[in-house]
Amino acid sequence: MPTTIDCANGYYLTFGELKQAAEAYAASHPAGAAEALETADRARRGEFRVPFSMLAGEWVGLGTPIDWLYNPSRDPEFTWVLNRHGHLRAMGKAYLLTGDESYATDAAAQLADWIRSCPAPEGEAYEEATYFQKPGPWRLLETGVRPLSWIFAYACMEPVWRRDANWMAMFKEALAAHAAYLSAHMGDPAINHAIMHMQGLQAISVLLGDHPRAAFWRQLALERLELCILRQVGEDGVQTELAVHYHNVAIECFALPYLLARKTGDRFPDAYRARLAAMADFASATVRPGGTSSPLSDSDCNRWGLRKLALLGEVLEDDALRARGEPDWEDVWIAGPGIAEGWAAREGEGDALAGSAGVGGSGIGEPGAGGSGADSSDTGLSYRFFPHAGYHILRDPQHYLLFDAAPLGGAHGHADALQLEWFYRGRAVFMDNGRYTYEEGAGRRYFKATATHNTVTVDGLDQTEYVSSQRWSDREATVALHRSVHQADYTLLDASHDGYRRLSDPATHRRWLIADRQLDALILVDWLIASGGASPGAAFLSPSRYDGARGGRPSR
Repeated sequence: MPTTIDCANGYYLTFGELKQAAEAYAASHPAGAAEALETADRARRGEFRVPFSMLAGEWVGLGTPIDWLYNPSRDPEFTWVLNRHGHLRAMGKAYLLTGDESYATDAAAQLADWIRSCPAPEGEAYEEATYFQKPGPWRLLETGVRPLSWIFAYACMEPVWRRDANWMAMFKEALAAHAAYLSAHMGDPAINHAIMHMQGLQAISVLLGDHPRAAFWRQLALERLELCILRQVGEDGVQTELAVHYHNVAIECFALPYLLARKTGDRFPDAYRARLAAMADFASATVRPGGTSSPLSDSDCNRWGLRKLALLGEVLEDDALRARGEPDWEDVWIAGPGIAEGWAAREGEGDALAGSAGVGGSGIGEPGAGGSGADSSDTGLSYRFFPHAGYHILRDPQHYLLFDAAPLGGAHGHADALQLEWFYRGRAVFMDNGRYTYEEGAGRRYFKATATHNTVTVDGLDQTEYVSSQRWSDREATVALHRSVHQADYTLLDASHDGYRRLSDPATHRRWLIADRQLDALILVDWLIASGGASPGAAFLSPSRYDGARGGRPSR
């Protein structure tokens, strides 16, 4: 393993490069700079806004000193995300943007308080420590993500933090404790959490390069990341949890260790890069008219698909991927200020940029390294099939159509076999609700249910029986694809699932989907194969005052 480290702060950029990034960020993205300053100022007062939780839109006061375990909701995501310490990133940005050292000293004090009040657990059973829904701040996911926030903050505020030798010793000891915990407890490599476990371990091993265990941590992280990408990403380039949101998250989580390894002189196998590049195809294909990604299963409605494409292009130094993506100014803090110049030039291209990214155009879903399909550039027609995942995506000048003939997808899956999303002339007709919440209760069950997806129910039941927020019964609905015919004037998809074969009166749901381009029509044919007693129902979720360019919530 190489011993020369080009980024000894554990980050992708030096302090000087981060200073330049801050200047470019403030000049080109003043709204982001203002948001970082507000987040940092409120954090100094013990107020936090916790994304992805049910209180994501609210500022919540946690007292002085901060109570890191306080949760005013029933949503475990609140405690988890709070203890990822994303606010320290904002405080690091605030220091670089203003030069005010009080941001650095206040951040150091908060971090020291957390280290004292939240020590690593001892005496846990291995199964408890590795349970992916474990409550509290030392769930493996937070144990991997939190050091990434600390190391970014350190890279931003290094001149101030390094003045206090005692504080630095405590900081490094705490990072070593995280590394020890991560290397002693191996999460399931088949889920996205495991990527972030090793992403944190890799970064710690670089920052603590002179630690006796650093070489072991680094080797373990690289090997486990390779295992994760082979387990999680199919040959068609789709992340196996089958949620678009987590697919796009996984792109970043696999890409950034690749970037750090390149800077440290480490090397991932060529197969790692190839599988990472293949993920771009699905991220691109699932971008709907307006630029948001289809929120399948436990996904949120956002523009991450386009933005992760742009980041992947920067990491892989691939101009074609850069052109398919949408610039995200937050990536200046990763790739450096140099990318800002290229983005500024692209912003002047207007519609040309939107077309290249597929926003309202036909540029999405071009054949690539991932799924199979057909494309006709003269008609703007694109059909993409991802065979290992089971998704079919059709796009032409009038339609965006996604047909779900996929497996359940594990804990993040919804009971949605044979559902579809359909946009006509850029407007949503039928769409997916997405995740909404992880909080156990009626809302969670509602949004995962068959009845809240564009498919058929039998006797009002789910295709696969719901057990809890992150668990389904062992008998999962299985989808069979019978026909897939794609011609210039029509596409026919024919599939069925056996989820209702478990009933006392077993039933099989079969669906034909016909996109007729001569008639400019979408034809659905559903039937149940049963002996007689089954009671069918159908749900089609149409948006209420929905604007496809802005995103929104559908209603039945």
